[in-house]
Parts: sequence; structure tokens; C-alpha cells
Amino acid sequence: MLKSNVAWSTNENSYEQGKETAAKAVVDLVETKVAFLYTSVDSNVKEVLEGAKSELGTAPIIGCTSSAGLITPDGFITGEKGFTGILAIRRSRLKSWSCRG
Repeated sequence: MLKSNVAWSTNENSYEQGKETAAKAVVDLVETKVAFLYTSVDSNVKEVLEGAKSELGTAPIIGCTSSAGLITPDGFITGEKGFTGILAIRRSRLKSWSCRG
């Protein structure tokens, strides 16, 4: 079973944009397995990534840039100084069991 969270930020500081987004995205995800990060071409991508890594730890990050905005459960997100969004995913730990007959 998978669990996922979506988060976003329009903070004007690119590092904080990445950090804030990742911090919100990993809430309740004890072990994030992968994060899909999308950021504005108006943001400093290197700084966004550094900020996100500070919260995501060793989780792999797959990313892209966007020029217009992001579509999230909260609606269309955009910002004059940039924006960042993350979809974070973790796999649930299921108890193993077996049938013996």
C-alpha cells in the first residue's frame, strides 16, 4: 500500500521554498521512498533542491521545472517570485503472514 502527500510553497527565497515544501510533504510519511519535485523556472533550482534535501534526507528526488504553475488538490499554484511543489510517496509496512495448512 502506498501513502502520499502533496505540498507547495511560493516563498520568495528559493532555499526556503524547497525546505518548506518538503517539510509539509513528509508529514506522516515516516520513510519517504521518493519525492517528485516541480519548481518554477523563476526559482533558483539549485537552492530549491538544497532546501528540499535538507528535509527529505536520502529519499530520491525526481524533478522538473514549470513555467506557468502547478495543479494541486488546493487548486492552481503560481507565484511571481516562483513556486515549488512536491508529491512525496512512501510504502506502507504491511505485516507479513502466511497460510499453513
